[in-house]
Amino acid sequence: MDLAKVLSHIHPDLAGWEVVNNEITKFPDSVPEPTQAELDTAWAEVQSQDRILGIREERKRRYREESDGLLFDALAKMDLPELAEWQDAQMKIKKELPKPLKM
Repeated sequence: MDLAKVLSHIHPDLAGWEVVNNEITKFPDSVPEPTQAELDTAWAEVQSQDRILGIREERKRRYREESDGLLFDALAKMDLPELAEWQDAQMKIKKELPKPLKM
């Protein structure tokens, strides 16, 4: 568990906390320190968000590398069969990296 990410997730605007060697070494008196259950729940949420962001970034990268060139070629030539190749490439990426349901 990355405590710095978890604390930033639980309290995005809170200042005055410090994590050293993945242990909370300083926490503001004005806010109760989170329980282990709260930390575990927040960590699961952080991992889920990281996974969703990773899928989005991977899809963008693959679109650029695998399908964008096909679209540009088809549009430059106004060639519908090549446009179908682009659509096929897009569908392949979408099937391999399904869009996450939530974030």
